Amino acid sequence: MNTWKAIIVASSFLGLAGSAAAQGASPPLGNWNGSAVAFTLYKNRTYTYRDPGVTLAGTWNWNPTTQVGGVLILNYDTPTVTQTFHNKLYFSITWVNSNTITFSAGPGQTDTLRRQ
Repeated sequence: MNTWKAIIVASSFLGLAGSAAAQGASPPLGNWNGSAVAFTLYKNRTYTYRDPGVTLAGTWNWNPTTQVGGVLILNYDTPTVTQTFHNKLYFSITWVNSNTITFSAGPGQTDTLRRQ
């Protein structure tokens, strides 16, 4: 009987530990500016994004991958004469501290952004 109690307690503990780890990092809400990139994430899941030559607006999604980062997905539309294309941009975000993030679009495309 004691063996079953130990298994139940261990299972409960492992379940709680797993759910805590699964929560991951929070999305970077607010205004962020770097040397090449600036964006604002609003609580209502909309955003504005600016880098040299590009200004976008649309909706965003957040996929936490670790306790200190995740993938920011920016959804935007490109209307044409015959149809509208629904596009997504994927960026890796790593929290450095509560006011600084590392923003990456791929190798060699990294910027440090600070909360404004």
